[in-house]
Formats: sequence, structure tokens, C-alpha cells
Amino acid sequence: MQDVLVIDNAISKSYQDHIENFILYNQNFPWYFNPSLTRPYDSSTLDTQDSYGWLHTFIDVDKGQNSSIADMLVPLAYEACNKVNMYCNRILNGRAFMLFPRDKNLENNNIWHIDIVNPHIVCLYYINDSTGPTVLSDSSYLEIGTTTVNGHLPIYKRIEPKKGRAIIFDGSRYHQATNPDFGRRAIINFNVEVNNKNYE
Repeated sequence: MQDVLVIDNAISKSYQDHIENFILYNQNFPWYFNPSLTRPYDSSTLDTQDSYGWLHTFIDVDKGQNSSIADMLVPLAYEACNKVNMYCNRILNGRAFMLFPRDKNLENNNIWHIDIVNPHIVCLYYINDSTGPTVLSDSSYLEIGTTTVNGHLPIYKRIEPKKGRAIIFDGSRYHQATNPDFGRRAIINFNVEVNNKNYE
């Protein structure tokens, strides 16, 4: 899969509103602080080479569904993929992420990364309108062979967050998040195995 697919209104407006209200305006939503969003979790210290943020994993590649909200969010991936004639065989990971403006007292960066090494596509959904584009590179894991890259890579596209928008791209393509200028930036990230006659 060479291109990055952008799908506005990937799900119905009522479903968009339900997800936004349930995740962002629900004081009981179980967010978990993670000091490094693209590296293995280490609770001992903030990673000065990576942004920190909040995370909720509802499907794990090794453990399967591990959150009661999975049933509410899984149809999102199926609907978005269906819009571009892809069929989800299996959701490997499903996670919600939330970023706030960068802490000027720390030297955090957003690291180029892939989510997992298994062959997959990424289906990334924007929960709310915000700033902080998703940046995608021309480079891939197949060329470089590491899950994270610190430094410069050629930029292929920047996608602005917009409520209801989903983007779909090959999971071997390096990408990075950008912190918002204000407020909060919230997404749902799926790593998906798919069937599609145009997907190789």
C-alpha cells in the first residue's frame, strides 16, 4: 500500500459524537499516564527523547480485548476500512491516545516510529478537532529495520486532525504525532490485518 488514505466522516455523526463524549467528557474514562508514547513503558522517569501523554489500550496484540470499551470502538475500524474497500481480518492493537501542548520545561520530541513489526495497516481516527498534525515519512521499516528513528526522515504528508476523520496507511511507514498548540489532541489507533484486492 503506497498511499495514505484520508477519509472524512469515516463514521456517522452520531457515532462521532458518542465517541467524543464518552472518551473526552467522561470523568470516569480510564486514562493511564505513559511517560514515553513510542517506547516501551518505563515508570521510573520521563523519557526526555519522547513525548509523554495518556493512553488507554482496549485491544492488545498478545492479550486480545482487555477493556470493556472495545466493543464500542471496534466497529469504527470496520466502518473506516470498508469505506476504502478493505476488510478487517483481525485487529491486532486498539488504543486511545491523548496529547497536550508540549511542556516547555522538558526537551521532549515526537519520535519517528512504527507501532508493531507485524505486517498491518494503521487506521488512525481523530476523536476531536485539534491542532497537531500526524506526520508521515517516505521511509519505512522495511528499509531501515528499527522500530524507532531519532532524527530527520523525508516527510511525505502532514494530516491535520479533524473530528470524524480517519487515515489509513501501511504500518511499515514511519510516522509521528505532533503536540497540539492548545487544548488536547485525542486519537484512536488501530493496527489491523486486512483483506483487499488492491492491498499487497
